[in-house]
Amino acid sequence: MVVASPTMKDKADAFYALHQAPGTFIIPNPWDRGSARILAHMGFKALATTSMGYAFSIGQRDNSLTREQTLANAADIVGATDLPVNADLENGFGDAPEVAAETIRLSAATGICGGSIEDATGQKDKPLFDFNLAVERVASDQLVVLLDGEPLQGLGRGHESRRWRGFDGGNGHGVHLTDYTDHFTPAQPFR
Repeated sequence: MVVASPTMKDKADAFYALHQAPGTFIIPNPWDRGSARILAHMGFKALATTSMGYAFSIGQRDNSLTREQTLANAADIVGATDLPVNADLENGFGDAPEVAAETIRLSAATGICGGSIEDATGQKDKPLFDFNLAVERVASDQLVVLLDGEPLQGLGRGHESRRWRGFDGGNGHGVHLTDYTDHFTPAQPFR
């Protein structure tokens, strides 16, 4: 179990409250310490790292970052402001649910308040994980990291409504839709 400092716990509570409040909130994507400070100064209530933005800013291709680079970037962004930060953890840096869970556990040490795991494989011939495996990767009990007894905010990143609904049953508190081309409209906001 990660023992949270009061500041980390306060950030986690604030992030959770944003998810529970009526309506929606906008969470911008800083790619480095400077962009995080600018976005905080603009009045945003939370931040979410961007793997693509960070990769491009250091001259790398999207999906080429290592787990260590991603976690170091997340820690740098966390340290730049007092805002809660959600980390873009790509596909968890491995196919197995246990690898995704290990990425979540390691990410908690950076001070983030939430993390997302994508369902994209990175393979052209099979761009998405099989449905059941994708759900297992974000629904695994191993993905819950406790901060002073409270869960780190989990977030599944889905590419279609069927996956979105599947992630709803997991330990996550939200779903981030990426490359969304399905015309499904939820009857009520997802929490």
